[in-house]
Amino acid sequence: MGISQVPVVTTSTLAQTVTAASANTVYYAYPTLTAGSYTITCASSTNATVDFYAGTTFVSTATTVTGSVTVNLAQTITKVAVYTNTGSNIVVSFQITGQSLTPASGTLNTYTSSQTLSTVGAGYVVLIGGGGNGGSSFANGSNTPAPGGGGSSGGITFGKIALTGSNALVIGAAGGGSTTLGGLSAAGGNNGTSGSGGGNGVGGSAPTGGAAGGSAGNDGSATANVNTLSPLFTSGTTGGGGGGVSYAGSPARRSGGGSGYGTGGTGGGVAGGASAGSGVGAGGGGGGNSSISNSQSGASGSGGGCYVISIPS
Repeated sequence: MGISQVPVVTTSTLAQTVTAASANTVYYAYPTLTAGSYTITCASSTNATVDFYAGTTFVSTATTVTGSVTVNLAQTITKVAVYTNTGSNIVVSFQITGQSLTPASGTLNTYTSSQTLSTVGAGYVVLIGGGGNGGSSFANGSNTPAPGGGGSSGGITFGKIALTGSNALVIGAAGGGSTTLGGLSAAGGNNGTSGSGGGNGVGGSAPTGGAAGGSAGNDGSATANVNTLSPLFTSGTTGGGGGGVSYAGSPARRSGGGSGYGTGGTGGGVAGGASAGSGVGAGGGGGGNSSISNSQSGASGSGGGCYVISIPS
């Protein structure tokens, strides 16, 4: 029997079909098959061959075995040619079973100043409040000196927001300012208390997600790792400032906590004055005493920050 060609197609929203009225006759149709994985089915009593074209360009071919075959199409198909070796009125069905997507990664932006964000889309956000300041030490030359406590780190918050192109971002200032964006807020750190004739200063207490400053003579703490809030963000912490140390204390200075996002300032003492928090949201070191009559000021915390991974609309 000679091979003839006949255009015929029946479509549905679930599958697209071509009916081969006779064997050894080529039937062609003009579906739109987007790139993806397709299962072709027909009666198991016949072998159906399907040739796929993009316009006039041949793309791929597939032949059923016991009623089905799977084919992966790398581009959109606009024409199919179908023929069987036996049988009549054989319905050949094309059903998409998988679709290849080409992903694009989100864009990370870092902000350390207040502004209006122009980005539009979906946002994954980490906010860090401003770090607290360290407290000053006390000395009057006769009483026992009293070092100051370190400031605590700012709080850390993770959330998802809609980026509208006009979101107002407020970055928390050093000294305990809150960072806010799109309904999310990260509290600022608490200042360390200053030493006095009545006793040593105490480290600033930790806000939600933050880390405490060191009390007099103690190191500052580190926050939980930002990566534990969301694996999308780089591993790292920030921390509270170290407490001040009296001239007779040991070690001579106390360290601040945190690394990666911010590090609390070092507390003052015999070896030098207190240092400010560095990076984002870190507490300042507390003032120490280099002698019975020397007092030192506490150091400033560092301002907060905002990290946004955006996905375009």
